[in-house]
Amino acid sequence: MNRTEELQKLRERARALEHRLVSLNKRMEQIQNRRPGPCRYRAVVDFEQCIACGKCEKICPQGAITVNETANVNPQLCIGCGLCVDKCPQGALSLVLTQNAESTTRPFRTMRRLRRAI
Repeated sequence: MNRTEELQKLRERARALEHRLVSLNKRMEQIQNRRPGPCRYRAVVDFEQCIACGKCEKICPQGAITVNETANVNPQLCIGCGLCVDKCPQGALSLVLTQNAESTTRPFRTMRRLRRAI
């Protein structure tokens, strides 16, 4: 490969990297500016299993969980990310699929049931 060919290949790679960088920057901007909108999942607490350790409250990125005697989830703030479900040592939290994005009161399938079905 001569010098001209090598320079041409490097320019092509640089253009591809520049294009990738632009798309990554756009995606980062979308994530940073994203408002927690309607989500079909909500975290719910099994009050009998909750030991009020507070790990879910600390990990929640939206501040949707408060812990007093047990954990409580504010469904208007919950974005359904599942971080609290993964962090709970007792398995007291689960994600519930709601009927529509606006509904927070009529869950019809839990993530545990969905996992069993797969």
